[in-house]
Amino acid sequence: MKKVCAFVCLLFLLTSSLAAQKTVFEPVKIRRHRSSEKRVLVDKLGTLTFDDSARKLKFVSDAGDLIDVGYDDIEKVVFDETTHMRGGALAQIVQFAPLAGPVAGTAIAGSHVEDCWFYVEYKTDDQNNSRLLVVPKNLTERVISKATSVFGSRVTVTNFPEKGFTVQKDDLKAGKSKQTLKVDKENHPLPQVKPDQATVVVVCPALAARNAGRGNQFKLH
Repeated sequence: MKKVCAFVCLLFLLTSSLAAQKTVFEPVKIRRHRSSEKRVLVDKLGTLTFDDSARKLKFVSDAGDLIDVGYDDIEKVVFDETTHMRGGALAQIVQFAPLAGPVAGTAIAGSHVEDCWFYVEYKTDDQNNSRLLVVPKNLTERVISKATSVFGSRVTVTNFPEKGFTVQKDDLKAGKSKQTLKVDKENHPLPQVKPDQATVVVVCPALAARNAGRGNQFKLH
């Protein structure tokens, strides 16, 4: 009986030790293209794990996304705060709903959500890879702290706080100008960096992937 108890205690201690070497965060999202053919961005919920015993960073989503990379193979980590209006399309719908009036929509739209984008670059089989995760605000501080303790100087935390302000239509001098836009859905060349010129790239994906091409909120970079 004593041997059985000792074995059970040893097994419990081993299990506890292994669990202690894993730091798990959920829910965390991965943001990616729907497929190699469809470039629309989608968000998929999953679990982020720092496995110190195996020295691996892991992410598994409900949709089958998998990141399983060694700590030493990660070359760069960037954290960037992202702020958006709570309620999304709902805020605008309520704002103009006859029965709700403008106050309800304003209350929802006035409440902001702050998430953190977790960008990671790593190498596997001599290939460069990059992934973008979205960490909710309540987990941000702990994820940044854990990543910094693991990756050290490879981690960058951007410090560009977003400040919203009201834009008056009359202040937009080019508001009534006419523009022509031609979208090339086949070719997607990357901008070429030239030594004597600055390269400015503007990216504005829809905040919610389901609203791509018709959304009311966009993240401007």
